[in-house]
Amino acid sequence: MRYRSVLASIIFGLSFSGVVLGQESHIETSYMKEADATSVNTDELYVINMPTQFMSVQLSATYPKKGSPAQAPNRISIRFSSFAPQPLYEPEQAHQLRVKIDDRVFDFGILNYVKLVGLNGKNYDRRYGLPSVALLKASKTEVLGVEIMMAKDFTFADVSMLAGAKSVVMKIGDTVFPLTATQISILREFVAALTPAKAESTEATKSVAPVEPVVPADVPSDQNQASFEQTLKWIKTEIEREGGEDLFTVPRKIEPLDFKSCAIRFRLVPARRTSTISEQIVYAIIEYRMNLGELNPDAIVTAKLGNRATLFLAARDPAKIKVISHQNQSGTMGSAVNEGQSAYVNVYLKSIDAASRLKVALIHAINLCRAQR
Repeated sequence: MRYRSVLASIIFGLSFSGVVLGQESHIETSYMKEADATSVNTDELYVINMPTQFMSVQLSATYPKKGSPAQAPNRISIRFSSFAPQPLYEPEQAHQLRVKIDDRVFDFGILNYVKLVGLNGKNYDRRYGLPSVALLKASKTEVLGVEIMMAKDFTFADVSMLAGAKSVVMKIGDTVFPLTATQISILREFVAALTPAKAESTEATKSVAPVEPVVPADVPSDQNQASFEQTLKWIKTEIEREGGEDLFTVPRKIEPLDFKSCAIRFRLVPARRTSTISEQIVYAIIEYRMNLGELNPDAIVTAKLGNRATLFLAARDPAKIKVISHQNQSGTMGSAVNEGQSAYVNVYLKSIDAASRLKVALIHAINLCRAQR
């Protein structure tokens, strides 16, 4: 049974003053000048530390402008990172999240899932990514893999509920773990950093969903029944013109590679080959391969981020999107360095208008591909 409607109806009157008085902060806040937005992240919270598995949880959010938030964010990102010799959460039912908050149980549905593997199909050796306190690091296991799971629809209201609880117990598949009192206090600090000075700003976030611009009628869609060939050509042109990432260390350009069938390919090419810090740091060219018929049209989500936007695409089944890192030979894609599988991908675009247009066209292309199968 789904309990999401319960969350939307609860009003939170929490007071977070003095939460971290006299304590070291476990929240990192940074302003992203290029996006004109502020990001807020918690420390990695260690929730499982056993000789057979290590898992951490991190929460992050972004709000517009610099300084204190004028309005709480609509969505909160929660990432679960699990290290183990063998995958533990690959089947869909194994990465479903349920949370017991005090004496009530909430179902947050299926998490987005990514399993990192190497070129030979085996797990990456991610032993170096573990903290020194991890018991798994001392294991004699030859190879350690990592599985990353992210909650799709946590809201500010949901996290506020967690932060206000006396007891929080999480369950992913068959894995059960509680949050410690210290970890719940870090959630309070996180919520405090995102809480606007005016209470009505928080209330508006709980009740008002993001509004997408009206999409022009000439965009290929289920309504105008544009042909498959016309739709793919339009998507290719739009991504090439409107796509790109410049929110990170180095700007990246989207270059379509193959948009002639349901099996499409595109790549992200960095504007610079090497880092300004050291020429020894070379930015890879990232290639994405996916079959449109395997994507979930209901999971396509647009989001505004500063003066840019993102388009979130998710596969129906875990790890259906292939991600390949290539050698960067002066902007030319060289041989593959690493190859992995992902359940989702974020496409960064110049505006929310472009994201909304592409969403309509992609849903139409997905439906056409599914009809061919």
